[in-house]
Amino acid sequence: GQELWVEGRNGVVELPFLGRKIAFHVRGFFQSNLYLPQYLIPDVMQGLAGGSSLADLYCGVGLFSSFLAPAFDRVVGVESDPYTIDLARRNVPGKGHEFFASTVEDWCQGPQAK
Repeated sequence: GQELWVEGRNGVVELPFLGRKIAFHVRGFFQSNLYLPQYLIPDVMQGLAGGSSLADLYCGVGLFSSFLAPAFDRVVGVESDPYTIDLARRNVPGKGHEFFASTVEDWCQGPQAK
């Protein structure tokens, strides 16, 4: 297997997935099988062709949103961990996207979900 060694204070790692660098924190949630995203990402992209808006609930660091954002006018990411949502903002390219540090349940009941 492949090992990952991180030095320094902030614990943020950037790894390439299908040609795009994705930042995540070693103590946060991320796909632990680093080989799996290369198979998951194309399947998700094939299933969602694009459109006006995409809601990525439980978005984490925006792994899937980062690849889907170019096909959508607006991406909304929802994740309960504020530090992780900051990484999603960093990982998802383009403008006009919104990210909420909230539980999905609370976000769905709020006005921003409308």
